[in-house]
Amino acid sequence: MDTERDDVPRYKKKKAKKTPVKSDHKHESANCVFEVGSIRFDKIHGMVPATRLVIGTYCPICGRIRSSWNEAYWTPGDRLDTGALRSGHWSEEAEKEFDPETRTLPFFQIKDFFTQKYVE
Repeated sequence: MDTERDDVPRYKKKKAKKTPVKSDHKHESANCVFEVGSIRFDKIHGMVPATRLVIGTYCPICGRIRSSWNEAYWTPGDRLDTGALRSGHWSEEAEKEFDPETRTLPFFQIKDFFTQKYVE
């Protein structure tokens, strides 16, 4: 009888998964102005690169982006006679924050909200 074939194989221990790094503080949220790279449609040139300004929130301790939209600065649209909803617009306070001369909120440039999670 062959002793090598009769041996029971050893139990293979599963590999330990890496746990995500937890923050060592409670995230706060502060308003800020984001300049986001995007694209827009131009009738002559088609889709062209553009930037837009939005007011969002971030954690001032670690720089984590909390939200890309702050509805406190947004004025929703109203209903037309046809029942369609007119698109909203930024409030006067938001327009003041978009102007570099009257801005009181911190300003950050972001390439993309979906890939970038932190600001410097």
